[in-house]
Amino acid sequence: MNERDVVAQQIVSRIAEENYPKTSAGITHQESGFRKLVPALLQKGVENVDLSMFSEELRATVLNILGDEYLRRGNLHGAAKSYILAGNRLRLTSVGLDFEKIGLFDNAIEAFKMGGDDKNLVRLGTKCMEDGRFANSTKAFRAVNSPELLRKLGQECMDKGKLDYAFEIFTALSDNEKLNALGTRCFDEGQYGYAMKAFQMTQNYERLNQVGEACMRNGLLRAALESYTLANNSMMVEFIRENFKQAVVM
Repeated sequence: MNERDVVAQQIVSRIAEENYPKTSAGITHQESGFRKLVPALLQKGVENVDLSMFSEELRATVLNILGDEYLRRGNLHGAAKSYILAGNRLRLTSVGLDFEKIGLFDNAIEAFKMGGDDKNLVRLGTKCMEDGRFANSTKAFRAVNSPELLRKLGQECMDKGKLDYAFEIFTALSDNEKLNALGTRCFDEGQYGYAMKAFQMTQNYERLNQVGEACMRNGLLRAALESYTLANNSMMVEFIRENFKQAVVM
């Protein structure tokens, strides 16, 4: 375990002690018995513990006990696994908030997603978008299945020059208008590879021909050949192959 992980675990342990204090109130005799077995079960790992012989209620009880103990030991990943298996959405939200506190946004989003917490997904996704964490924001907005938020994020990515993210988002949305706008911007900036990708997705053959022409003017014969091929412009494809064979050989 590296130094960063050790520090993170210490922080999580303190958070857990504040939010999940040990208590003996309301613990049944059966639960008390399972708590004595917790160290052995933790050593085995929650994913390897076989509880199939118990009732659904008892399985959930044991898994929640393990999740609480994982938290006290600063192991958010183990806690999340336990609460997922127990179907404890409320605890998953708490774990997600703890992940967020230590900057593990991807894990926080996954916990909120498994807990069905759309409110926190939108909140954290928006925060990540504002902070330029576009991959995290994309994951959060996809989890809530919000085309509106994804479209807003895609525009933000395009405005900030994060073209890969913008292309991924607009493609997932099948938003041809935005893809054409992205392609046009890339074309105007001389980023012909991105322009081709965008116009290919929208089957915009007119713009693909324009990309091919621009590539020809700039001596980018391979790119021109690719663009004309995508545009189904057999005449220009033949012209390049017959007259610039050596230049376009891969």
